[in-house]
Amino acid sequence: MDRKKIACIGLAFLLVAGVAAAQPFGKFGKFEKLKPKHPHIRPVIIGEGFGISGDEYHVVYVSVIKKRNVLPIWVREYLEENNLQELLEKLGNASLDYRGRLVFAGERYILRNIEVNLTHLDADIYGKRQEATNSTEATGHMTIDVERYEGARVGVGTITIDGESYRILLNIRRVPYIF
Repeated sequence: MDRKKIACIGLAFLLVAGVAAAQPFGKFGKFEKLKPKHPHIRPVIIGEGFGISGDEYHVVYVSVIKKRNVLPIWVREYLEENNLQELLEKLGNASLDYRGRLVFAGERYILRNIEVNLTHLDADIYGKRQEATNSTEATGHMTIDVERYEGARVGVGTITIDGESYRILLNIRRVPYIF
């Protein structure tokens, strides 16, 4: 009976050790997952939290990316000419654009007129996603200040949608790639 227990414990140990050995080691595995699929698109602010007004509260998700305006025809032309150096210069000089989205109370919105850095976000909110492409009038406005609090990055600010104001508190994710 003792041999059976020892054999079972040994088998369990080998199974656990095998699974643990198959996992990525340390930080290297984490960074592989965080590499962007498109190097000309980088996240600037990503956060989730709550919007609170009195006894009413809603779940909030905000994301803003920085995008280099790269036209595929540029890449094609320079690659056909085998001129990688000029392509890299053209990409380095391409204009930057910010794109943002907001999910508030289960509704999706688009952010425009974005002014952002690592510690501040100021943007206009435009209608629901399907309506926002044609809309010229802002549905609301948001302002977020990002600060360190108890070892975490938090976003504190205000959001106004359809005339109602909310205080927002967000947990801001660490963004590994900023250019």
